[in-house]
Amino acid sequence: AGRTMADCAKGEPAAAKQTSSKDTSDDVEGQWSCSACTFMNAAGIAACEMCSTPHPDSGGVNSDELAKQDEALAKALAESEEWHATEQDTEVKFSQAVDGAIAESLDPWKQAENEWAAVEMRQQGAQAKENRPRV
Repeated sequence: AGRTMADCAKGEPAAAKQTSSKDTSDDVEGQWSCSACTFMNAAGIAACEMCSTPHPDSGGVNSDELAKQDEALAKALAESEEWHATEQDTEVKFSQAVDGAIAESLDPWKQAENEWAAVEMRQQGAQAKENRPRV
């Protein structure tokens, strides 16, 4: 019986039962079971994805390499979060602009102002034609 992912995330040690590398490497073809938390990991992964326990056949994991990977993942996550925040902000601004334009187009006072401005422009154009010297 395995432990839940929540147990693994808490970092709680597995039961005292020890497994041999044979037990951990061949549970399911292409996967290996972590000796610390029993999580089934994909073949080729050097450490458990849940608790970071090294694969028994990997000869250990370089902690400096794991630190570099963690740093790179943290940077990628921060960049992704920043991009999503920018996208969300852009969507909100666009939505507000569209909502404002719709509201403005439906406002009867704004419609009257726009119509009056159009009338004034036509009148100014007509006056300009009348004031032009004739040739």
